Amino acid sequence: MMSEDDVEKKMSQIIEKSREWGDKIPIGVFYQNETIPTYEDRIKARLPSYLSEPPAAQQLARTNGTSPVNLASLARELVFEKLLVA
Repeated sequence: MMSEDDVEKKMSQIIEKSREWGDKIPIGVFYQNETIPTYEDRIKARLPSYLSEPPAAQQLARTNGTSPVNLASLARELVFEKLLVA
């Protein structure tokens, strides 16, 4: 595990590298934090079917053109949340 000073030094180097511009432009991974799960792992934990049924593959409208989403229940939830916050 890196010390706080090491992390600060590394971040300073990353920022400096990201500012390079000209004949050679650095691309790729500048910093990888091994202490947190990947984005994909975090999505899978919250939405287990995400990879097998990504948003791009989901149904946007029924064959009759109506939405498969129940907007009335969504509206009720939003109003309820607004009442709780107020």
